[in-house]
Order: sequence, then C-alpha cells, then structure tokens
Amino acid sequence: MTEQMTAPIAAARPSLVSIAVALLYLSCAFYLAAVIIPIVQVDDQILEPLAKILTLLNNLVAVAIYCLIIWKAAKGRNWARIVILVTAVLPLILRIPRTSPTHSPTAHLP
Repeated sequence: MTEQMTAPIAAARPSLVSIAVALLYLSCAFYLAAVIIPIVQVDDQILEPLAKILTLLNNLVAVAIYCLIIWKAAKGRNWARIVILVTAVLPLILRIPRTSPTHSPTAHLP
C-alpha cells in the first residue's frame, strides 16, 4: 500500500483580493513618486544633498517594508492583513476631532 505524495493544490486567490493587492502596490508606487519628484525638483541650497539621500533612503526602506507586508498578505498571512488594516484605519481614527459636551461650540447656546 504505497500512497503517492502529491503537492497540495494551491487555492486560487479571489479576484477581489488580487485587485486589492494590485491597488496596494500601486499606492506604494504613487507614494514613491510623490516623495521623489519634489526632492529632485527642490533647489540644492534649500535641501542639502545628504539630506536628499537620507530622505530617499528612509522612504525607500519604508516602502520596501510595506511591499513585503503586502506580499505576505497576498500569500495569505493573517498578521500581514491585520497590519495593513491597522495602517489604513489608524490615521482615519486619529483625524476624528475630539469633542466633549462641555467644550463643544454649541454648548453655550440656550
């Protein structure tokens, strides 16, 4: 009784996941363009060449890490999906204005 070992068939990724992954990679490309273009166009007297290099290096490392997380999320890693969710939702939460009933602009109206 010999059983032949076969490699498990990889499940096809849903099309919405493929679209989301492509959009995340596209957002990384747009981010890099938004960082690189102004740095290249700025006058050298304002921003030192070393500062330009360090700024570009910092942003390239950040985008490389984010692309690694996107790649892991595309491979089905749940921790990577959670990281992407947190990095998308946290800035939105931080933009919500903090108001309280005692300090609201309409609290003084009769």
